[in-house]
Amino acid sequence: MTRQLANPARGLASLFSRSNVNTRGPLRFTTDNLDCSEGRIMDLSVTGMRLTRSRSWRPGESREVLLTSRAGLPVRLRATCVWARRTGPFRHTVGVAFTDLHRRDEILLAGLVQRHARSVVQRRAA
Repeated sequence: MTRQLANPARGLASLFSRSNVNTRGPLRFTTDNLDCSEGRIMDLSVTGMRLTRSRSWRPGESREVLLTSRAGLPVRLRATCVWARRTGPFRHTVGVAFTDLHRRDEILLAGLVQRHARSVVQRRAA
């Protein structure tokens, strides 16, 4: 379930402040015109993303991912698979966490979210 953002760029940079991360985690956003070297982005947050891809990615395995857009420089980040699920023939959904983020990475990631956030992904109640 998603909710459209009136102004997706407004205030998103503050989400990258570690003091704003609560126990439920930061907001997740669907995106437009943003590509990932490891699959199609389903949602993106300041701490990770959910992808669909043709091959699985083992939980615990780390890789370098490249996020690219037509509107700016590519952002290279380290990501570790947290969970993986087969969702169909040659289709897997994986959740990855960004690891070893430096302040520069957070700023670049915030810029990508500001430019490409389309809507907020609503979390289901536990």
